[in-house]
Amino acid sequence: MPVTATVNESGLPGGSGHFEARRHRLTLFLNATGTSFETVGHLAQVFGDATTGQVNGDLALVEVGTAYRVFEWRFSARAPRSFWIEALAGGRYVHLANDVQVKGVAGSAGPFHFEAKVDANVADPFIGGRWSVALLDNLPWLFSGDVGGFGAGTKRTWQIVSTLRYRLPWAPCSRPVWASAGYHLIDLDERGEKIFGRDTGINLEFRGPIVGLGMQF
Repeated sequence: MPVTATVNESGLPGGSGHFEARRHRLTLFLNATGTSFETVGHLAQVFGDATTGQVNGDLALVEVGTAYRVFEWRFSARAPRSFWIEALAGGRYVHLANDVQVKGVAGSAGPFHFEAKVDANVADPFIGGRWSVALLDNLPWLFSGDVGGFGAGTKRTWQIVSTLRYRLPWAPCSRPVWASAGYHLIDLDERGEKIFGRDTGINLEFRGPIVGLGMQF
């Protein structure tokens, strides 16, 4: 029987960076993301109804991959108005650092309290796709999704990112500048070690709005 918990999560603002280099149909990209979170819940199946656990964690995620443009259609002769689809493949490294605190009452043994540090480092392959459609000349909508894991590092991961990108009316050094806003969701599922003879697992989902600025060189 897997160990489960009823939890309340509180996330803190995170930061990320994205870099792409493109030549013809081929694109190389690098993503880096970091955030912190806090989880509080009940561990009834392990110690009893009176047991609570708290996890303070830090997540760092780095992705390296390539994209290949398999289809592109221009609405007009103007470059901004287009629709394209790209296939994705790459690798994802995840570092998860957790400070765990558990306290409760163990029957006749009375109250107990313990703390531990649990770190996880996994590397996964992933495959997916992304597309962009120009809603206006300076306003494309981008969407990407991927799946990974396949037992190589985690049991399963999946991710979706949806953003609107607006080209600003000023261009320092003649370089286009874009403002973006959207939503990012990533889910990680990993089978852990046994605790007190029970199977455990890590199933984390991070989601929230994203905003950013970009420049094209």
